[in-house]
Amino acid sequence: MGNETSQSASQSNIVVVNATKSSETKKETNEKSVTKIPKFKPLIPHSASGIGSADHSGLKQVSPIALVELITEYEEHLKQSSDIVCNEQTSLSRDIKKTDNTVAAILGVCQKKQQVYSVWSTSIQTSIRDINTSLSNIQKIVDKIIPLVNELNAHLPIDEQAAPFSQNSP
Repeated sequence: MGNETSQSASQSNIVVVNATKSSETKKETNEKSVTKIPKFKPLIPHSASGIGSADHSGLKQVSPIALVELITEYEEHLKQSSDIVCNEQTSLSRDIKKTDNTVAAILGVCQKKQQVYSVWSTSIQTSIRDINTSLSNIQKIVDKIIPLVNELNAHLPIDEQAAPFSQNSP
């Protein structure tokens, strides 16, 4: 039997360290776990409906004075907790308002800067458009002048002629 386990383990590359020997199903395991949960018995029985009337031995051991002290301490704890929560909520509300005001101020500054940049951008675009128009006019004039200069150059005697002009000439 040991050889079979090692052979099947080596064939499938799975090593079994501790195989389950019980034949319990998952349902049976759950049922056992549920039965191990301790029973809850209320401190104060509810006698009107008959619930809790079975055993009151635990209640007899608790004195009313100790129970009142416990409830008073619990009430004080709840009051302190609610005061802390209230203070924290007030603090959070104040911080949220402060953050909202800060964000609104930053947004205002950003919008003003955006407006200034928009004005500058428009001004630069206008200047670039004017420069492009001027360059276009200059190019048209140069295109008209070069053929005229070359024609004049052709009418000069050969020893006085300059090299032919072109747009690429320095």
